[in-house]
This record gives sequence, structure tokens and C-alpha cells, in this order.
Amino acid sequence: MKNIDHVLKLLGSEYSISWFDLERIIYRRIDMNCEIEISGLDNYKKKKLKPIIFIWLYGWKSFRFDIDINSIDELALKINEIIEKYNKKELI
Repeated sequence: MKNIDHVLKLLGSEYSISWFDLERIIYRRIDMNCEIEISGLDNYKKKKLKPIIFIWLYGWKSFRFDIDINSIDELALKINEIIEKYNKKELI
């Protein structure tokens, strides 16, 4: 199973796979003003994961998080931390 498929399964039905810049990404619209994109996972089982998480605000302002992790479970936790920060308006 590809990393992207495994992460999508872990994250749940709020997320989907989409295409961006010729790469499959994981995507979620958090609300009308915020979207999250996770790239760097469209590969076969690599030992070291280096995903990039983007938060898009209002369709034009973005925040980039380069994540250095050792497992897909760590990625799921990090994604939830970033979303929680957004919901508290700390990113704006």
C-alpha cells in the first residue's frame, strides 16, 4: 500500500485524494476560508517520510510546514495539531 493511501485511511472520510502539480495529494476543506493539503506521500513504502503540509487561507495566503517524521501515525498527530492551531486562530 502506498503511504498516501495509508494516511488517507488513518485520517478518515473528511479527507480525499486530489491532483496538484502532477502529484496526488491529500486534501481537506476545513471551512469556507481554510484548506489543508498534504503532499510528498505519493510513493511506495519509503523508510523516511518527508511530507509537506500546506494551510491555505482565503484562497491565497498559505503556510508551509516541512515535517520530518518517522511514522504515518506521527503525521496524523501533526496534521491534527496544525488544524487545532488554525481553529484557535493562531495562524492568522
